[in-house]
Amino acid sequence: MPDWNKLVPDEPLFDREFIHPSSETTPPAVRNWCLISIAANAVIATLATLTTHHAASLLMGAFFSVLPLVMLFYWRDVASATASRTYIGPQWFGIGLCLGCTSGLCLHAAVEWFKLIKG
Repeated sequence: MPDWNKLVPDEPLFDREFIHPSSETTPPAVRNWCLISIAANAVIATLATLTTHHAASLLMGAFFSVLPLVMLFYWRDVASATASRTYIGPQWFGIGLCLGCTSGLCLHAAVEWFKLIKG
């Protein structure tokens, strides 16, 4: 169970004041979610490419992995941009973006699969 605690941010979801990022490096929770998102995107894109026999799924996998990679390497810039515009904690915002990227790739893979089934 202690491994699950690495996926939970150490800041509140909502706050009445703007939350300013406190660290220069990527927080552990955001880093772990970025790595999970990138790995899941690689698996989904590979499976979609193998089932549809079309390279577009690999390109979409790379496209949907760019944002988690940017957050992984340039967290301070991403966090400062989100902290000045929203009351949601930057770590929670980053986790939501990682989940959104993987969900977008899943949606793309599902659409491609249904197009393959219909003929």
